Amino acid sequence: MPPNSPFVSDDLFERYTPKPGTFDEFFRHPGELRDEARPFIEDLRRIGFSELYRRREQAEKQLVDNANYFSGADPDDKGSRPWPFDVLPLMIGTSEWTSLSTGLIQRAKLLNLVIADLHGPRRLIQEGQIPPALLFDNPLFARAFSQLNPPEDLYLHFYAADLGRGLDGQWRVIADRTDSPSGIAYALENRIVSSGMFPDSFRNQRVQRLAPFFMALRSCLQRIAPQHKENPRIALVSAGPKGSNHFEDAYLSRYLGYTLVEGDDLTIRERKVQLKTLGGLIPIDVLFRRMREQDSDPLEFGLRSQAGVTGLTQAVRHQSVACANALGSGLLESPAFMAYLPQLCERLLGQPLLLPSVGTYWCGDPQQRDYVLANLNRLYIKPAFERNPKEIHRGGGLSARDREQLADRIRANPLYYVGQEQLSRSQVPTWLGESVTASCLALRTFLVADKELTYQCMPGGLARVSRNSHLLDFAIAAGDATKDTWVLSDGPVREVTLLRPPGDRLELKRSGTELPSRVADNLFWLGRHAERAEGAARLLRTTILRLTGESGGRHQPELGLLLRILAMTGTIDTRFGLADFLSTLPSLESSLPDMIYGESDAS
Repeated sequence: MPPNSPFVSDDLFERYTPKPGTFDEFFRHPGELRDEARPFIEDLRRIGFSELYRRREQAEKQLVDNANYFSGADPDDKGSRPWPFDVLPLMIGTSEWTSLSTGLIQRAKLLNLVIADLHGPRRLIQEGQIPPALLFDNPLFARAFSQLNPPEDLYLHFYAADLGRGLDGQWRVIADRTDSPSGIAYALENRIVSSGMFPDSFRNQRVQRLAPFFMALRSCLQRIAPQHKENPRIALVSAGPKGSNHFEDAYLSRYLGYTLVEGDDLTIRERKVQLKTLGGLIPIDVLFRRMREQDSDPLEFGLRSQAGVTGLTQAVRHQSVACANALGSGLLESPAFMAYLPQLCERLLGQPLLLPSVGTYWCGDPQQRDYVLANLNRLYIKPAFERNPKEIHRGGGLSARDREQLADRIRANPLYYVGQEQLSRSQVPTWLGESVTASCLALRTFLVADKELTYQCMPGGLARVSRNSHLLDFAIAAGDATKDTWVLSDGPVREVTLLRPPGDRLELKRSGTELPSRVADNLFWLGRHAERAEGAARLLRTTILRLTGESGGRHQPELGLLLRILAMTGTIDTRFGLADFLSTLPSLESSLPDMIYGESDAS
């Protein structure tokens, strides 16, 4: 809504009322702000609506200029849409974040121990802590990933957890992301935009910086290099432009300073990963893997992994290259494991699970299956192993007939289903249209392996909002918008950044022959197409001058040849290059400008 609208005031929250019976992130009760939100809301009121509206327009323009986008939530949707951003950040107090990050660190340690055991001695299966079917009937399990023996048994270098807050204010884990978690670059971009919109609030509320987390990520990747190489060559391997995370991959590679590569850029020689460049092959020590592990090696997984590197698994087994995350880490993305994490935490860490999961019941266990069937009308039913949004069913949203058919499928193949409690998510104010409204909240947090086999938690995360809470159970592209997450500090915050200062001189470097050969090939064809476009433009200009000049029209002897050439090269519709062009000449004169400048005419 424009700032001169008579229906708004300087107080955005004048008409905002928290929904009864839900946990609100900004308000304890109607009209009573939480301590961490009060200074920010007071700053908004001082700024005024007109200035806030101007800043929001500027932020949206910045996101468009940066070409921020992501793919749709539907895996079959190959299109993309702009990055929707809500300017009102989520704020988490110091003491709450300390408790939450402690639980996340414990959970990351636990998951790493479970992965190491399942791909190694499998004592947990021998002791009956984990049913064998969770491993051997799991399509995410591959024998090729067993006995890879990563250094220090560290499989989980990078971990993300999808969180939701219930009615009691308790955070719960809804999903573990252990394969190649996405969203980290979007969280960083949200922070850059948000801190630029509210620089005074950001500084006065002592918001913790994100840069130390990315520094820890770089240190982790350097530390896992084979033979502890002092200056390893690190590459970020992406699924390419057709992958759903390509924008994020390109963004991260620039921010971290790593070479962005695709599977076709790499080859295996003598069980070593080599980058194909104009100057020859260059060895790669560490791969920051941004594609699913089952897409990483066509030799192991066949046609479904065309974007991968043939023979990568053998190179990892030979310990000539390190992968982050390690191959095999995606196994624990299966929701079925969440039903066993409390007892596994007691067994492996000797302590209770600090950060609980949302109630999860694996139908492969008879008692848990009976519970799911008895409570089908109030549970989510999900695939036990692979993530497939189309196979998620909300029992309460099904007809009686559909619910009975679903129960029959569960009884026929109980191993492949889990039931999960429906979390009544907390709400948070969002400003996406004319006024501030309440939306449901999902938070994805990120951790990276630190020294001494512990983890460092990003002080923030990717917050997503939607008026429909069920959309938040899908991919990060689902939902109405995203928010920055401000983790507040009680003390001074050290100002550290990996970004260049504004106005800083850009240091030009000649990369020599290290340009990937695929990129060089693309640049070559870009030049050829640019030459062809320039030739077509010159020809069009010559033709237009003869059609529109003082002596233009049908009396130009060379006009027929020019039209034929334009038609033969596909620049104009072929019917204008035929022998009877004189009879169609008036139509050409009127149609040619639209052919050149029209956005929808592809002829």
